[in-house]
Amino acid sequence: RVQPGICCRLYSSKTASKMKKQSTPELQRIPLEEVCLKILAANLATNCMDFLMNAPQPPSNENVTRALKVLEEVDAIEPVKSQIYERRAEVITPLGKHLAKLPVEIRLGKMLIFGVLFKVLDKTLTIAASLSSKSPF
Repeated sequence: RVQPGICCRLYSSKTASKMKKQSTPELQRIPLEEVCLKILAANLATNCMDFLMNAPQPPSNENVTRALKVLEEVDAIEPVKSQIYERRAEVITPLGKHLAKLPVEIRLGKMLIFGVLFKVLDKTLTIAASLSSKSPF
């Protein structure tokens, strides 16, 4: 707020007192696979770890490392020894470029791409849709 006024909330004062003053930063809450892939696809950096550590409230090293490991397992990126830095760099693969364009979780995106290639998209879409939603039970 930048000026005096009234604030209407749709919850009680008791509920408000139990809430955190500030929410956890998004980079510390979400899976980082898509973030890392989009960083590499947009050529913002060649090393996701260094790029994300420059954020105002960076994610933990473990979360970034875990995300990069998933991207390697899915073959969306390839680690290479950087000639400029002593650290390693990541290079996005052709599959990774396609995955970066899809608004779905990385593993589901790979499944959809392979569903198209193997001409079983209808069944793959059904499976991906059921895996991407929460259980109704």
